[in-house]
Amino acid sequence: MVETAVVMSTLTQEMIDQGAALVRALEQDGVTVLAAFWFLNIETGRWRLFIGTPDVATTGWLELYQKARPLWKNLAACPGFDLGDVGIIAPRDPVFTLISGLLVTGSDLVGRRFTNTASNGYPVDDVYVYKQTIEPPPPHWRRRRAKA
Repeated sequence: MVETAVVMSTLTQEMIDQGAALVRALEQDGVTVLAAFWFLNIETGRWRLFIGTPDVATTGWLELYQKARPLWKNLAACPGFDLGDVGIIAPRDPVFTLISGLLVTGSDLVGRRFTNTASNGYPVDDVYVYKQTIEPPPPHWRRRRAKA
């Protein structure tokens, strides 16, 4: 039997600082950011920066990445993460529903880390949240229909 071990990458302070700078720069460039956070994918061992914006529906993800590329290049001579590690996606994606159960921050970037916890009934191994303004879904018991 062959076993494969996944090596977990580290979320560095450089990644945290530059991720916040990218989110701020996108907002200054007119992108509506409802949520932004680093999320550890335990299957790959890689961190991804998720940015949730309703602008995906109106502007399109390709144009949003075209806006992000020069902003990302201006972060540093050698940015601490690849643009391929950034997911600019619609806020209805399940990853945002998952994180919405952890906290609601308001419009400012706060920077709060959660490890080995649960949110909306699912495990969260490691996440660093800058901003999260998406309301969590109602608890399961509220979704049940009243008996007639």
